[in-house]
Amino acid sequence: RMKKRITKSSTTISIATLVVVFVAAIGLILAGNYQKNHQLPKSVPIPATNVEVSSKLINPLQIDKPYLIDSAAALKQQLKLSAITGFDPENQVLAGVVLSGKPNVGYKVAIESTATLANQVLINYRVVQPENTLTPSSVAAYPQTFAIINRTDLPNLSPVNFVFTNLTDGATQTISKVLGAQ
Repeated sequence: RMKKRITKSSTTISIATLVVVFVAAIGLILAGNYQKNHQLPKSVPIPATNVEVSSKLINPLQIDKPYLIDSAAALKQQLKLSAITGFDPENQVLAGVVLSGKPNVGYKVAIESTATLANQVLINYRVVQPENTLTPSSVAAYPQTFAIINRTDLPNLSPVNFVFTNLTDGATQTISKVLGAQ
């Protein structure tokens, strides 16, 4: 009689263990399939060419903000320039940042990466402070950087959100733009 009881409880424990292992295995399989089918999209790097822009922006409404130039008219209106060497507004866009006045010319701003993610163009930049403490000048400096991006590298979705992220302080600004044929 004692032997039957031990065997019966061993069988119950074995069945319970099998059920737990089976449920855990199903859970792992389902979790793996969920992750595989619901992965976050990854950004895709896109090439951008840095370009020198000789615009002297000092109007407070024109500084500390990102720029997106997608036509010759926008170039003239926003940057007060008729042309930039190497920039073709029909086949390219010009994206950049102009910072507020800094006490000397030692400050720089540099675009570190450009990438696409769904209908977004991610433009990451960094503000570089001078290594040495330079004497403040009598005229403020307005660091700026611009990059040329080929339209063929942009998302085919509309509108395209150009997300400018300052990697120095984490601030983000977005320009949403419907890019039509020029």
